[in-house]
Amino acid sequence: MTFLRSSLVDRADFRGALIGQPVMKQIGNSQHYIVCVQLNGHNQHRDKVAIYLAGTITQFVDADADQCAGTAYQPFKELEDVTPPK
Repeated sequence: MTFLRSSLVDRADFRGALIGQPVMKQIGNSQHYIVCVQLNGHNQHRDKVAIYLAGTITQFVDADADQCAGTAYQPFKELEDVTPPK
């Protein structure tokens, strides 16, 4: 939550966000856990991916076309409940 709260600057991104379960995927030359996040601020759909290394988010970037394909998203209520920075 702390990472996303500091990474997302648009207050609209905190409403209606969706999240997938962590999955292991090939990123570059190695396997990493990733979590797909779908943001719908300003009626604009964006798929983002959090890439983990040693249990810590190292990148939060736009998802490639296949990284989040088939993700079963659920409401990201924890993100909606935080107050984003102004």
